[in-house]
Amino acid sequence: MSRYFLLHLQKHKILFLVVLFVSLPVYAQDLANELVIAMPFGPSVKAVDPAKGYNGWYTNEAGVTETLFILDFDLNLAPWLAESYKNVTPLAWEIKLKQGVRFHDNSSFDATAVKWTFDRITDKNSPVFNKRLHGLLDIKKITVLGKHTILFETNRPNGSFLYNL
Repeated sequence: MSRYFLLHLQKHKILFLVVLFVSLPVYAQDLANELVIAMPFGPSVKAVDPAKGYNGWYTNEAGVTETLFILDFDLNLAPWLAESYKNVTPLAWEIKLKQGVRFHDNSSFDATAVKWTFDRITDKNSPVFNKRLHGLLDIKKITVLGKHTILFETNRPNGSFLYNL
């Protein structure tokens, strides 16, 4: 590249940053009561429902949603919204959920909400059916055992089940 081109490009970068920083406070005031998610990639479908398309991944990456499990810094699976888990049988996973967690609308995070979430993405008749997750999770049945305890049963043994949750 020519020296002229690089200098010209550098001037445009500086001008862009100046305009951005000058206009940011005004823009922020206009959005005082709105949640804005800005990512260099975006929802895979128009509705930002985390259950549609790859939106769950996008909203999780943006810190808007959370999962039952995460990978820690050593890439080990760790409970996140889950408190603990137990592989009851080769086909059944009992998960205890953290207590005191609330959704954005102040409703309670509990086993019924988790069941509803997974039912809607694994039901073939649901408008947000996720074929990929349906295959990865291979859920046979979900049972609410208590307010903060849920049992997932799979059709066959699935060593990556918790990771896929």
